[in-house]
Amino acid sequence: MTSILIVEDEALIAADLRTRLERMGYEVVGAAGDGREALKLIAEKRPDLVLMDDGTGCFSHSIL
Repeated sequence: MTSILIVEDEALIAADLRTRLERMGYEVVGAAGDGREALKLIAEKRPDLVLMDDGTGCFSHSIL
């Protein structure tokens, strides 16, 4: 099963994405509201895919 980490600063949108992805059969391993939290969860959970809101600016000073 493909594992996904959601990076979204709006909790309602993150919850909606989680619900939709899980209904489609994906494993959502977590949701982060900012870049620091996302990097921590990426290291811990090792997701196959990171679904990131590009409007948050949470990685504006990071290169992934």
